[in-house]
Amino acid sequence: MLRMKVWVAYFCHCLLLEIQRFWKMEYEDEIMTSVSESNISQLPIQDILWILHAEKTILEDSEEETALILSIQDERGLQLTSAVFESMLSLEFSSIFYLLSEAMLHPLKGKSRKPRCLTCNSADLFQRLKSGHSKLDEICLPIFYGSDVVVPARSQTPLFYQCSTCHIRATPDYFQTCNQCKSVRYCSEKCQLIDLNGLVPGDPKSSHQEWCLKMQTYQEVTDTLADLPFNYNKETTSQDFTPKKYQEFLVLHGVYNIGVWRYECPSKQFSVWEYGELTEVDFPFVLVEERELGCPSGLKQLQHAQQTEIGDIANWFSYYKWRSFSLDSPIAILLTYPLTLFYIITSCLQLHYPNFGIELPKQLVVHVIGAEKEADMFHYFKELTYLLPSYLLEIHLYGKKISRKANGWKKLADNMSFQLHRGHWHNFSGETPHFVVLMLVLVPINPGLILLNGCIKRTLLPISLNFVNTVMTGQPCL
Repeated sequence: MLRMKVWVAYFCHCLLLEIQRFWKMEYEDEIMTSVSESNISQLPIQDILWILHAEKTILEDSEEETALILSIQDERGLQLTSAVFESMLSLEFSSIFYLLSEAMLHPLKGKSRKPRCLTCNSADLFQRLKSGHSKLDEICLPIFYGSDVVVPARSQTPLFYQCSTCHIRATPDYFQTCNQCKSVRYCSEKCQLIDLNGLVPGDPKSSHQEWCLKMQTYQEVTDTLADLPFNYNKETTSQDFTPKKYQEFLVLHGVYNIGVWRYECPSKQFSVWEYGELTEVDFPFVLVEERELGCPSGLKQLQHAQQTEIGDIANWFSYYKWRSFSLDSPIAILLTYPLTLFYIITSCLQLHYPNFGIELPKQLVVHVIGAEKEADMFHYFKELTYLLPSYLLEIHLYGKKISRKANGWKKLADNMSFQLHRGHWHNFSGETPHFVVLMLVLVPINPGLILLNGCIKRTLLPISLNFVNTVMTGQPCL
């Protein structure tokens, strides 16, 4: 009886191999054509690595006969598809490509998609992949094994978004967008329902229902917020202004990785730098405008003071004109932080809080939360001493990533004090501030907004969509 089972298993195995040979000889061209017609190149890319895994296995009830199991897995080990082949020697690229196509078009889990790149578990398998690099070029799929990398000629860095709930990253066409606000993306209806019902893990109080109308309002003023006077405005307000393009923008202006600019698209060499520790030696002011901050240049400033008064500065154009800065200058990227405070003090407080007083107190205590980058911007905040000469400003910056060595440092400049505090704001006790500002970097929700007690106001922000957003929340503490 046992012998009969062995012969039956062996017969089934031989039949399977014959079917595979017949398929390979008669239908290979048809399969390759159908795969091509399925338009795999248009599938969305999900930001995961796929692994082509080949493993020999001994056939059941046989101690000698072996077969090759070829499977495709993602980086988490989830199997997407698999197939059995006779051996590695009989495995051709056409078979691998068909299996790969099946994994992309009909994965065992998830939606149809492509990987960002593909690797394999053996050099022999990689050589077979390389033999069909022209076919992989059609679907723009890079492959690698060890240090050997093959990048298709047409391959380019795609634009990625992220699911608001599970945070899976993929190209835009992988997601569905909230129909009302058009701001939040989800990879599935399940993730959308989780977010709508406030069931996001780790954030049970959050619900998209509470934010949807606010985000819809933000989107309605997108064009207004992107209407900035800079000569590079069209480039930097485009939706495809990626971090890579931002880096190229900084390189073009000669400021990449220099001074405080190193916090904009930082390179790996500065990844260990702690906020608040930059010394005077570390501040090579490349831009002429950087050297002029907080240091009015006599007659030049007096001449412009006659044309534009400080009280007339309400936007970037009037500020640049007052400062005689070129509209080609990217200095506004760093001045966003101090000039947001200037705008709040001169334009927002009395408008939204009439009980704050007919006139603001001349001694203002301001707390800035989440202020890591700002910890090294004392030189740029000095601009407030010239913009607000009649105020005595006491600015406290709080951030959990501020250096331990810099904790408690206090710097003075004319009518301004600037002090650093390492840790969360709510853990500190001390003098009650007049108002608190929360500085955030949000991508890609529209920047240029101050959210002040539910009211939206345009603020002094230079670049739209992909790198800076400032939000002010809470009530004045008076």
